[in-house]
Amino acid sequence: MTAVGTLRLGQKTGPAREVIADRLMLMAGGVARSIAPLLPASGSGLIVTAGQPHQTVRFLRREFPNLVLGVEPSGCAAQPATPEKPFVLPDDGLLQIGLEEILQEQINAGASFAVTPTGYLLRGDARPLKAAVKIANALEREDVVLYVPCDPGWLTLPDRRQFAAVLRTSRHPVALALGNEMNPLTERGVPEGLRALCQDLPTVVPWRADLSAFDGLSHGAVAAAIGVRGTQRHVVPPGKHGFSPHPEDRTPRVLVPGLLRYMRAGALQALFANTAPPVCHCLVCGGAALDRFDESSGDVAAADKHNVLALLELHEDLRAHAGQASGWWSGKLQAAWQEHQRVEAATSVKFELEPVLKVWL
Repeated sequence: MTAVGTLRLGQKTGPAREVIADRLMLMAGGVARSIAPLLPASGSGLIVTAGQPHQTVRFLRREFPNLVLGVEPSGCAAQPATPEKPFVLPDDGLLQIGLEEILQEQINAGASFAVTPTGYLLRGDARPLKAAVKIANALEREDVVLYVPCDPGWLTLPDRRQFAAVLRTSRHPVALALGNEMNPLTERGVPEGLRALCQDLPTVVPWRADLSAFDGLSHGAVAAAIGVRGTQRHVVPPGKHGFSPHPEDRTPRVLVPGLLRYMRAGALQALFANTAPPVCHCLVCGGAALDRFDESSGDVAAADKHNVLALLELHEDLRAHAGQASGWWSGKLQAAWQEHQRVEAATSVKFELEPVLKVWL
């Protein structure tokens, strides 16, 4: 297997599962270059999601030769997969570019593994997924991750049984990205289904995830990838448009580790208007309050970096508890519940756990 630190353009990197194993990767678009210096070569990685991803990966490979890098094919989840065309392949008007060429182009750019351009898997028809798995399995290469953007209903019973049965036949890791206009984990049965799938299939990678990455990693997922921005923490189903429940608040979403939740800085300012807000001691914050961020580009960039560092710290803590991951995560959830109670008492404002955390508890 080729070591990540000695990648050469066009050179294969070895089995994708070995490359990504136990890593918490970050997913970013335009801010990928500013995030990369924060990521340690051990245990992390960066997936470039938008803009000019191949050009960005080429730059990052030169600057950070030891960093695990990947490319998410642009726009493929915006089109439904079909049994005849499970992958979304570019067409220059004369000749359609094949799957093998798409994958090799990623490797040539400097990616550590190649991600399939799978279309969105609508609920109720498993034939496109079966076709995608069959074609990917037939590839004469091991550096592949099978991207599976899908309706979250596939994770609920009885559909999950068929979904898991098909995924189990994949010889490649499965990057599972859930679709919703806002948050797929708010749908009934989805958090439980994602955990069950990670327990049953050690090849699953929660992809475009939020803190569900940690629930997955602590219950058997081979790796996980969390979006730096909210738009990279889910996919938008074909024909739909993502939206924010509070468009008037344009302050950045800030990860508050003790609460295990992202909150707009504006919401933090309102919640802690009359009491001390939570502080952070990461390299970006240096003990400053987490409600300090405003809408300025500098503060948004600083919030991005805080979030990345907070996630990496959580992951390092998880890695330190190898073999006791589920107990570690349970403890974190219990502590978050207690912190919510403390905040509610201190602020006299009703402040409950988010529904998904209740499910995980």
